[in-house]
Amino acid sequence: MPGVTTKEFDEFVRREKSSAAAQSQIDWDKERSEWIAYLDSLYKKIESFLKKYKGDGSIQTEYKEVDLYEENLGTYPVRKMLIHIGRRVIKLTPVGTLLIGSKGRVDVEGPSGKAALALVDKNAVGLRPVIRVSIVEPKEKREPEVESPRKIVWVWKIATPPPAVKYIELSAESFYELIMEVSNA
Repeated sequence: MPGVTTKEFDEFVRREKSSAAAQSQIDWDKERSEWIAYLDSLYKKIESFLKKYKGDGSIQTEYKEVDLYEENLGTYPVRKMLIHIGRRVIKLTPVGTLLIGSKGRVDVEGPSGKAALALVDKNAVGLRPVIRVSIVEPKEKREPEVESPRKIVWVWKIATPPPAVKYIELSAESFYELIMEVSNA
């Protein structure tokens, strides 16, 4: 194993200390509250898709409280949605908000399969690997890299299975298709 210089180790310690300080500034209660609000908005949207069918009694929905555990957020209660269509039950189970590639995920499980709803950037069309290649020049010639921040608008989309994950806009029609897919209808 090649030797590590004191300078390299000092840099490593500095980065980790900085990272820990930044993480301690995150308001985890706010993160949890936002996540629960996004879940509620998803359920309201789905209820609106199913309104016609609930009105004539052909579909029923119910909610069950489940505990979710996430590092930094701890254990907290969330609602799981159950959609009853005849003898079939479709379960919408929250997975969490501290995920790579999205701000949250809900698994959709039916008698014949599983799918996912992801809370992603409105402009996202799918997961894509992020690879940066740069040529390192001496410090005196290098320009600092500055990315302009943009406001992310989080929306729920249907996520296709990996490895080539694509995001599909969540509409009544795409949701009906998802339900039929996990029901093998």
